[in-house]
Amino acid sequence: MKAGEALADALRGQSRIRVAMHGAWHANQAPAGRKSEETPDERGLGAIAAELGAARARLVACFGEPAGAWYVPPWNRIGASVAALLPQLGFRALSTFADQRFALAPALAEINTHVDIVDWRNGRVGRSADETLENLSVELARARQQQWRSVGILTHHLAHDRQAWATLDAILNAVSAHDAAAWCDPDDLLTEAASA
Repeated sequence: MKAGEALADALRGQSRIRVAMHGAWHANQAPAGRKSEETPDERGLGAIAAELGAARARLVACFGEPAGAWYVPPWNRIGASVAALLPQLGFRALSTFADQRFALAPALAEINTHVDIVDWRNGRVGRSADETLENLSVELARARQQQWRSVGILTHHLAHDRQAWATLDAILNAVSAHDAAAWCDPDDLLTEAASA
């Protein structure tokens, strides 16, 4: 676990910030030749469950019980059998990317991100604000067609260059100023998912 008491102290009293678990160690455990994944089935579900459970316990001890609600797999990759373990470990929500779904409701809400502000294929650089806002508009239009589902923005604070930070600022300002858009509280998203 990379997060610790210093971060917990810094976030104490910040009511608008939520902590989510982003893997146990953010370490690639995929077999050679496969895309990066921390929890490939080949590791065995018992070992994976023990590792994720211990990591969640450390996170909750540091940040409190709400921090143990969300699981965000590194590289947005998780197999169906591992996703099915998450409710047993105490997780209430899973967040990956785009339309990946495992149909685990009501035991596990699946609330994904849809717009990535980093262009990984062209040098791991921040996408322009114009491109990202256009992508966001497309995803919001799709969300209207899907009963107004939430739209998530994928960030990677450790990988951001200046452009990525500038684009994130532009998104925050544009959405906050727009009459037809609103930021959602993650707790409210979980409540809505549970009652759907």
